[in-house]
Amino acid sequence: MKLLHTLFLILTFSTFAQAQDTIPPKTNYQVIDSTYKDEMAFCLVIGYNVWAYHFGEIGFAVAHTQYDDYDVVGTNIYLTSEIKFDDKLMLGPKAGIWIGASTGGFGVNMTYYTDLNEGALCIKPEMGIGMSRFKLTYGYNFNLTNKDFNRFNSHVVGLTASLDLFKIK
Repeated sequence: MKLLHTLFLILTFSTFAQAQDTIPPKTNYQVIDSTYKDEMAFCLVIGYNVWAYHFGEIGFAVAHTQYDDYDVVGTNIYLTSEIKFDDKLMLGPKAGIWIGASTGGFGVNMTYYTDLNEGALCIKPEMGIGMSRFKLTYGYNFNLTNKDFNRFNSHVVGLTASLDLFKIK
């Protein structure tokens, strides 16, 4: 009887036992033609920022874009000015950087909002979608200097486009 049980166990283990094969399966890999492109341009920036107040944006940027197969990464370093659409003139000179890819992006800028009598320096981190030439973002202005000056948006939704003026490389 012991012999029968032993034989049964040996046959069961040998039938259901599996191991990894050392020979890789034959697969046909599709060869993708790698296309790497690196470009830089000087751009005109136009934009619109809104929440409680409406601001237009105009300025200049250096846009750097890298294309590698299906991956696109863009960087935009810009100097712009926000102009408030209201009965009283308000300006906001701004310097910032934006880094974006096909999955989203983030950036940060510093803006000095002024009505030519008083002003406030703000830092605004932002995140959204877009690459170097286009972005749709949400940001929050942190007032760093004049807490009483609040004639600008704390929360900001912005739409910005950069139009190439000439190629740098």
